[in-house]
Parts: sequence; structure tokens; C-alpha cells
Amino acid sequence: MVQDVSSHRAAKLLVVFEAALSVVLLAGAGLVIKSMAQLGNVSLGFTPNHLLTAEVSLPTSSYPDAPRQAGFYGKLASSLGVLPGVNGVALSSWLPVRGGPREVLMVEDRPTPHTEVGDVEVNRVSQDFFRVMGIPLFLGRAFDSRDREKSQPVAIVNEALVKEYFPNEDPIGRQIKLGKPADAEKVRWITIIGVVGNVKQTIVYQEMSYIVPPAAYRPVDQVGGDSTGLIIRAISNPLSLRPAVERAVSDLDKDVPVSDFRTAEERIAEFLSQPRFRTVLLGVFAAIALALAAVGIYGVLSQFVSQRKHEIGIRMALGAERTDVIRLVAGQGMVLGLTGVVVGLAGTLVLTRFLSTMLYGVKATDPMTLAGVAALLLGVALLACYTPARRAAKVDPMVALRHE
Repeated sequence: MVQDVSSHRAAKLLVVFEAALSVVLLAGAGLVIKSMAQLGNVSLGFTPNHLLTAEVSLPTSSYPDAPRQAGFYGKLASSLGVLPGVNGVALSSWLPVRGGPREVLMVEDRPTPHTEVGDVEVNRVSQDFFRVMGIPLFLGRAFDSRDREKSQPVAIVNEALVKEYFPNEDPIGRQIKLGKPADAEKVRWITIIGVVGNVKQTIVYQEMSYIVPPAAYRPVDQVGGDSTGLIIRAISNPLSLRPAVERAVSDLDKDVPVSDFRTAEERIAEFLSQPRFRTVLLGVFAAIALALAAVGIYGVLSQFVSQRKHEIGIRMALGAERTDVIRLVAGQGMVLGLTGVVVGLAGTLVLTRFLSTMLYGVKATDPMTLAGVAALLLGVALLACYTPARRAAKVDPMVALRHE
């Protein structure tokens, strides 16, 4: 008898542990799922649908300088712009949603920074880049035919750069330099001619988040570049344009490779693939833990009914109703479930802090998620109580007493 009581107590403790573990895993899965939903619905600052992207690399032997590179890019944009199904063509050293190289920004009439680590992202783009990407222009003008190699160097900056370097002042017409402070004397001044909206980007060491770095855009006609990203806004299916794009590039120069054809949405999905996989994995573990908790509660209550059948028979013989027996058995199961929830929530408040780097737009102590997890586990515990409680309510008092 003592051994039965001891084993029953051990079984209860195991069920409480399983319930607590399922709460922790369910809370983690719920928080990450909510983060994924937030991350997937966040506005990136541009319109990703119907965008085809690719990469073009120019042989340095044939295109050794900026004028020849810019000349090829101009012909390429013109050639692709007349293709059926094309609604716009842009060239950019930046492709969604990855970041680009960074430079130190120096402002006229301000002290030269002493750092060699740049915090301003510099992108080379064609004249139609902002229209094709759907990036709004807030101040000034976009690039046009005036912005050539021998004209005054110009740049368009984003709101993040204005907020950091030109707070409470008009940046249009201000002179800046981009590069290493040690080479400042060799670099020409660049005039800011416009301000555009921010575009969110990803960083390697922070998968569940976007960043908005200060950014400066330079016209490809002024700075060239032996490689560039190709961005085409399609009227319908972007990938259907791939054969025509490859032919157009080959017609201009068969030695120029074009590769890595993907839609902007595919590039975004690639960024989300790793956190999504971890979310699914955590969800599977949480589901398994929840099932084990339900099976544990069911088993403990079944054992409870079996061991106390004589007591139940006496209660019913003395006038206890079936509903009283059901409440007795279900109450045992719900106490186990509630204890597991309390222990699990306490553990969750400690352990979910380690999930902070995997969360986006959600606090590790999100009350809605924790309340939902607690309700789910208690609901599952109630379902696990159903069959043992019904079985106890069907005990025949006379049969139970004669058996004893």
C-alpha cells in the first residue's frame, strides 16, 4: 500500500513536470510564432511584389573604368525597358534585403571623424531606382540626366541619415564626403539633392530583426562599378522574364554573365527560412510535450480511479451524485494541470529571456501569449480528465463494495 502511494505521488510529480515543460515550450513557440507573424508583415520601405532581381558582372578587361561601365548599364536599362511585360528597370549595388558596404561620412564645416569604421551604407543606383522599388521621395529631386560623370557629384540620402547627421535642419544642398577620413583631401565634395524613405535590411548576426542604417545613394552614371544588381518590375510573373533578360544581356555582350535570378519575395523568404525552421521545430517539441502531459494526466487519473474504486463506491452508496464523483476526479486532474501551469509560467519568465534575440516586435513576457498557453494546457488537462471521470461516475456501488 505504501509503495502504491509512493508510486502514485511520483507519477503526479512527473505529470506536473511534463505540464510545466509543455508550458515553457508552448510559450517559447507562441512567442516565436508571433514574432514570425510580425516579421513577415512588417513594411520594408519598398514594394517587393512583382520584382525580379539578378546580378550582372562586367569583365574588368572590357570595362576598366566608370564611363564604360556606366555606358553598358545605360544600354542595358534601355534594352530591358522595352521588353514586353516590363514595367520598369533599375540598377543597384543593393538587392533586397541584404546590406551593402559602409563608409565614413564627413560633413562640410564639421570636424573630420577619427574613426575608420563607416556607419553609412553607400549604394550605386540608376535614375529610375526609387520609382521601380517604390521608395518614396520626400525632399528634393531624384537622379536624372544632369547627374553624369563630369558633373557635380550628388547623392540622395535616407531619413535615417538625416535624423543622425542633420537633425532639425534642411539637408538639401549640404556638402558631404564618403570614404576614409585619411583620404578626405582626395575625395570630392558631394551635394545632397534629395531625401527618400528608409528601407529595412538584414544583418548576418541578427536573424530575427531588420535594421535601418543611414544610407546614401549615388548615381551609377557618376561612380560606375564592375558589378551591379538588376531589378525589374514585372507586370505579371517576374520569373517569366528571365529568358528575355538573358538574351538582352547576351545581345549587348555575350561575355557579361547574368546570374542569381530570384524574385524579391524569394530573397525575403530566404532570410526568413532559418527562423521559420526553428519556429516549426520548437512547435513540434511543444506539441509533443503537450501530448505527454495529457497522457500523463489521463494515466494518473485512471490509476486514481482504479485504486479508489472502493472509496468511490462508498461515496455513491452514501448518496454522492455522479456529478460529485466527476468533480472529484476532474478536480484531481485540474490540480495537476494548474500546478504545472504555475510552475511552467515561473520557468517561462526566467527562460524566455534567452529568447529575446529570436523575437521581433514581441516581449518575452507577452501577457496574451502566456495567457493563451495557460488556457491551452488547462483545456487539454480538462479533456484528459473526461474519460477517467466518466468511468468513475459509472462505478456501481454494490459491485465495488462486493469486490472489496
